[in-house]
Amino acid sequence: GALDSGSITGNFGNIDVGGSSISAGSFDASDGNITNVGNIALDTISSDAGTTVSVTLGTDAGDDFIVGNNSTLVVTGDNDRVGIGIAAPATQLDIAKSAAGATSQIATYSTIDTHMSNLSFVKSGHNTIGTLSATADDEALGYISWNSVNNAGTPALAESAYIKVYQDAGTSVRPAGRMEFGTSDGTNIATSLMIDSSGNVGIGTDPNEPLEVASTSGRVFFGNGGGGARHGLLIIGAESSTVSRIQAYDYGNAAKDLSLQPAGGDVGIGTVAPTTKF
Repeated sequence: GALDSGSITGNFGNIDVGGSSISAGSFDASDGNITNVGNIALDTISSDAGTTVSVTLGTDAGDDFIVGNNSTLVVTGDNDRVGIGIAAPATQLDIAKSAAGATSQIATYSTIDTHMSNLSFVKSGHNTIGTLSATADDEALGYISWNSVNNAGTPALAESAYIKVYQDAGTSVRPAGRMEFGTSDGTNIATSLMIDSSGNVGIGTDPNEPLEVASTSGRVFFGNGGGGARHGLLIIGAESSTVSRIQAYDYGNAAKDLSLQPAGGDVGIGTVAPTTKF
């Protein structure tokens, strides 16, 4: 059947639309429920002060709430996910864009210098949402991942880089933290740079010094960034089990001269208190 009127008001209780259609300039259900709705076209939805507008979805696949064109906003009933620009979100919040870059923005407009936009990751050691409980040493606190598509059989997402944050000591008034930056070498992915709670920086290692570099050779180069023709100072911390090397080097023309203490001062070899230039 059909109900056609310019205005429908009154205390109806709950309304089951079923196979009927309602056409009205205004419709007031007086705090009742409207159920079993197929298609509905509305200009606005509003509620009384202190009340909530709830949209309850079914729990079967396809029981979705869709707003806008081209899946502008999709809420899925079967897995409680939200999609922006995607009809079948794969995560709790999935944002997608076709033939263009997907973007998001957090904007702050203020004349106060200390006001800023904020993206916060929160971890509590409790399973109940809203309940705070102390986290522990080495507990994961947050994670950002960059994924590409591989070519192994059926194409699938593969992690190419990440940033991870862990608690770096037991709980305290402000628990210590460390950051780990990981990259893939084309086969495996592992942490390549770490900043610990003391501010120490490790490349290829968990640092014990303000800057510690670890690799098969312990090789570090300070230079002009000139690619294959670069020149500068080469330090090899582990050229062998018994030898380290310091060498001024020009990769285009081999070795270079090395100047020590050009502004003055003595040089000590085997002593921390030199008394001569060399």
